[in-house]
Amino acid sequence: MNRLQQDIGRAQLLATLPDEFYKDEVKQRLAEVEELRWKYRVANNAFAAELFVPHITGLRQALSKARNGTRPRTVVSSSSQQLQSDGVLQYPTQDASLEERAESDEGEQEPVQVEHLRVYTTHNPIQTTFGESNILEKLLEYTASKGVIGEQGNIILAALCLTNGLHVGIEGPSGSGKSQIANTLVDLMPTEAVYRLELCTESVLMNNTDAINACSILYVPELQKPYKGSGAKTPMIAEIIKTLTEGRDATRKVTVKPGEVVEYTIHAGIAVMYTLADENAFKKDDETARRFIRLQTDTSEEHKSAVRDAKAQAAFHKQEQAVDAHVEAELRSYMEYLVHHHGDFEVRDPFAAAISEYIPLTQRSASYQSHYNNLVAAAARFNHNRRHTIAEIKDEREVTTVFTALEDHQLVFSLYHEQMLSAMEQIDRSEEDQQKITAVRKRLEHEGGVQWDACYIHAKALMTQYFPEQVQRWEQKQHTPHDTT
Repeated sequence: MNRLQQDIGRAQLLATLPDEFYKDEVKQRLAEVEELRWKYRVANNAFAAELFVPHITGLRQALSKARNGTRPRTVVSSSSQQLQSDGVLQYPTQDASLEERAESDEGEQEPVQVEHLRVYTTHNPIQTTFGESNILEKLLEYTASKGVIGEQGNIILAALCLTNGLHVGIEGPSGSGKSQIANTLVDLMPTEAVYRLELCTESVLMNNTDAINACSILYVPELQKPYKGSGAKTPMIAEIIKTLTEGRDATRKVTVKPGEVVEYTIHAGIAVMYTLADENAFKKDDETARRFIRLQTDTSEEHKSAVRDAKAQAAFHKQEQAVDAHVEAELRSYMEYLVHHHGDFEVRDPFAAAISEYIPLTQRSASYQSHYNNLVAAAARFNHNRRHTIAEIKDEREVTTVFTALEDHQLVFSLYHEQMLSAMEQIDRSEEDQQKITAVRKRLEHEGGVQWDACYIHAKALMTQYFPEQVQRWEQKQHTPHDTT
């Protein structure tokens, strides 16, 4: 039996669940099958990788039906599981010591002490693909080769959202490239992770809840279409999207025939992305709008000129810039890994307190502060191979903690802060709130931008206080405080 047959057999056994199964157990099985598929994706063997999709889909569907909690006396640790011939995963008991678990990992982990926690540095398989390169630079090169002109900031921010479970909307005038940005990024995501919600009735939507629940991204191209398709004055689809972006399950009862009502549930945790043209008469209500990271396409004269020049050049050359197939395959594998595993990374941000001073205290400022912090955390996860990380044993499972770098804040601030202020102006309309937003702009103008030196000093003080043994390694992953380019 060759290696592929062995891996497919293992995936089939992992996807065969016992009569009673728990969420943590299903998640672990799913992670193992995804890792098996990832191995073939990295090797650019698309045929072999697709053989694992039915098992992944089945486990994702089972996850919504699994019991909460963990099987008694189990430890969720992929390195210590053993697959028996009957398809049941056997785990070591809780009595197994951390030292014993570390020894079972064939020397790939190195003990590190952080305060009173016993933690381990862990080999990262993704790092063997991209090394210390800047993955976002590769992403921009790829999207340019696919014909996306400019829009580097929105490409980066939308990619961070899609790979980290954040809700994002791309808005702008008709023909400004919203759909091209969204579609290029969605095409990089694992196919089975994306559900496209277009013009449809509410009954069709609810009858497809199993398919939606098996995905991690709900993509709504042209947001107004599913709203109009419902035909209702207050469409149920609007309430579903609002509920999901609140982080709650969306449950609806649908009458399938006289006297028979069926209840459908779309589970929370799915990331929603939409596109919307400014000219469209449809507008989101404020409560829905504030739950999205709203990105506005570039309408500057410089960008219009760049688009015109690119189209003129394409009319003569009649060919697109060559797409590097190897980089595309690597990006797909990396995006897939982050989409399915972003929850395995916890982010600690020692810069957050200092940066919060640049977020106006308006009525809805808490939502936008969360957006900003979530984007910074997403940037740290996306570039975790360039950040200081430690792996801790928490609740009997291994969790990788990523410490943010100054670069993460510089990136998000430069790309999102002004868009954030503009979004706040449209929602927090009181005179007092408008004055607070204006005051932040004036402060930045007066100070010549964020005082990154002061932010760095404050962050280092926090690291020294709470993670003294990690400060030196953390500093090695930073730009110097004066390097703000």
